[in-house]
Formats: sequence, structure tokens, C-alpha cells
Amino acid sequence: MRSMMLAALAVTLMLGTPAFAQFDAAPAESVRQYYTWLGERNFEAAWGKLSPDRRASLGQNYERWARGVGSALSVSVRSVATVAQTPSQATVLVSFDTDAQEGEGIVSRTFEGTWGLVFVEGDWMLDIPTLAKTGERYGASSARQGESPSAVAASEPQPVPIAQAEPSTPVPAPTLVPVPPPAAPLLSEMPTTVSGSGIQKSRPFTLTGGNYSVQWRATSKSSGGCYHGGQIRSLDNPGFFETVANEMVQGSASGETQMYRVRAGQYYADMSSGCDWAITIAPK
Repeated sequence: MRSMMLAALAVTLMLGTPAFAQFDAAPAESVRQYYTWLGERNFEAAWGKLSPDRRASLGQNYERWARGVGSALSVSVRSVATVAQTPSQATVLVSFDTDAQEGEGIVSRTFEGTWGLVFVEGDWMLDIPTLAKTGERYGASSARQGESPSAVAASEPQPVPIAQAEPSTPVPAPTLVPVPPPAAPLLSEMPTTVSGSGIQKSRPFTLTGGNYSVQWRATSKSSGGCYHGGQIRSLDNPGFFETVANEMVQGSASGETQMYRVRAGQYYADMSSGCDWAITIAPK
């Protein structure tokens, strides 16, 4: 939530508008309605909330788009607010959660960012998204698409009360086996740089393990600025990610973060950015 507030402040400062000004509620309600329809699996209505240019950028392929958004078991909006507005355009800050089934478990993800909207034929329509994943949680139990949460919960094995689960005789404590830390990076390992533009995944790169410095830079492609966010992810361990950035950029910006006790393996940058960007990962 703090990152959302900072993003809202950045947008309003860039556009010369006081932070948290009272804008028309209609653009924010259009975004809320869009995600509500996705959560209700009313995909035709949600498709109709996308602007003509947005649908054109998706190849006017409703079936492929519906299959993509339909992979989510649930969609729920955390917060939504209009942060900038003119008679024909608006920017809406949104945070929402999704649940999706992957294998035998449920993956819950949180997304934050902005939607650019345009006023077309008397309605606010979603036009340009700049969204980033800001959280990811894995659940052990599985859910089945089409069943209500209560039905799924009722079909799951119920936990045994703690008092009944306690053994009648003491159980020896397990022997703790020390786990060695990841090996320090080889002295010959050179910094790795990946770059791109907009929302995309980088080529895979190899890290030999240890501690790393991650430096990023981003440049806006327009005078209105851009949202820049993304993570470093592991090809070998899908549960691992390290957030690189999550902020609004006016002109150009750079920053640095650290990754500690990284295991050797294959990694990639998963960027949800509206900027031109580059990331350098260097051993420490």
C-alpha cells in the first residue's frame, strides 16, 4: 500500500496536480467494473470496457484474450483511485489480487500500477496499462475452477485439532543437519547486463551464486513519464523473485538493490515497465 501511495504522489506531482485531489469518480469506477467483471467471468462485458486502440493492440482476438484472463480463478480489487484527469483522458491507480491454479497448488499474486483511460462515446474506456507484480504467495492446497470457495473448502481434508494430534509419547527431536551457504561468486564472474523496452522478459542469464548488486536505469519515452517495475526471477525455482523497482519515472532515473545468498542457476528479468530500461547484475 505504501508503494501505491508513493506512485500516486509521483503521478500527481509530474502532472502538476495536488496529490489526492478530488477527481471525477467515473474513470476509477470503470477500472473497478472491469476487474469486477473479470472476477465474475463476464469476459464479454470486460472486453467491451477496453478502448478500440487497446483491442486493436490485442489483434481484435477476443478468444485468445479471454483464455488468458480466464486462467485466474478469482480477481479482487484492493483499491482504485483517479490520480489525473482531463476531459478526454485519465490516469487511474489500481491494486488488485488474483488467484490461479498451478500444478497442485494455488498461486496468489498482487499487482499494482496504473491504467490510462480515454473518454470514448460517453464512456471511460481502459487504454494503456502499466502494471507490475508486487507480491506472490504459494498455497499448498488446490482449488478447482468453477467451484465456489466454500465448496472447495468443504471438500478438503479438515485439520485435526491440536489436542488430538499430539502424540501420547514424546517424539525425539530431529537431528539438525547444517546446510552450507551458497558458494561465493567466482572471481572470474563478470557483470551481466540485460535491457529492453516496455513489458517483457529478458534472455536467461547464469549466476554462479552468492551476493549480488542489481543496478537499474530507466528512461521515459514520453513527456508524461512512465511506470517502471519488475523482478529478477529464477528459471530453476519459480518461487524465487527479487523486486528491482516499483516507481514512476519522469525523464530518466536509476537505482540499486541487493540480492543475498543467491543460489547458482539460470535467472531472467521479468519487467512490467512503460520505459526503456537496462539492468546490470554484478557479483559482490
